[in-house]
Amino acid sequence: MGAKGERHVDVVRGAFRGFRAIIGGLHFFHLAVLVAAFVHTLILGVRRVILSLGTG
Repeated sequence: MGAKGERHVDVVRGAFRGFRAIIGGLHFFHLAVLVAAFVHTLILGVRRVILSLGTG
């Protein structure tokens, strides 16, 4: 349980760090998609109101 054990811990730690980075990236991407969908819905709603005001 000498250098081999240390190396194994480093590998696990590195893999965990990479896994966390991927999860963080996915979380950021998910937030960006949510914001984009919200803005899109907002723009559609505003356009609908403007159109209804214009015709009404």
